[in-house]
Amino acid sequence: MYNYIVTTDTIPKEFGDCPIRRNRISCYINLRWLLTSKQTGIFISSIGDEMKNSSFISAGNVLSAYAYLNIERKKEFFLHSFTYSCSSDRCNDINTFKRILYSLIITDQFNDIKNRLIPVEPFDGHWCLMFSNKTSIDTCSEKIPVDPTDCKQCSTRYLQDSEGNRICAGCFTDRFLLPSITRLIEFNITGRTTNDRSFIECQSKNCNGVETMQLIREKSTIRFNYDQFLNTTR
Repeated sequence: MYNYIVTTDTIPKEFGDCPIRRNRISCYINLRWLLTSKQTGIFISSIGDEMKNSSFISAGNVLSAYAYLNIERKKEFFLHSFTYSCSSDRCNDINTFKRILYSLIITDQFNDIKNRLIPVEPFDGHWCLMFSNKTSIDTCSEKIPVDPTDCKQCSTRYLQDSEGNRICAGCFTDRFLLPSITRLIEFNITGRTTNDRSFIECQSKNCNGVETMQLIREKSTIRFNYDQFLNTTR
């Protein structure tokens, strides 16, 4: 962990001397900017046969980037992060790392909507939006209960991709997650396609509605310049 925010100008020198591992299935780079504490975590590694069936391994070159906020006991935690996975020789080296930093932009104004994460007690499950326009049975983890009084927390998942816009809004009846907001975009560099997702877990009136999901998108920017990244002369 580094006690500063790593940028293109402050990349730790030791990342130029990472060891090379042979016969791996996939390589990856993970960076986490802990904005609240002004720290950075960086992980550069690979995956072998022991995880060949893992969902962590993506086909082609894929960059997943997200902005995140949670509130726990009135303490706010802001995080920006990306994970890059690839499968060609030395594809996660220091030069690739630099090109990602030059090509990726993550910003958010989640401060403007953080009040939606402040829990209201006693919680009423009738506050939760209960709606889904997804047709696949495995795309909605949120339940739409027969009795909203069974709800412990509201939750919504919103996805925009080549198939259109899909939403799963409901509640958790058997578990509780930290109140949080997430905007995540997956960039498939091989096919130049994107999956854009937004998430919220919350416990206040109307906190997981369509308006909130629109605000999460409006209050965050995640952009990736494919051409700049693929320009290996930088």
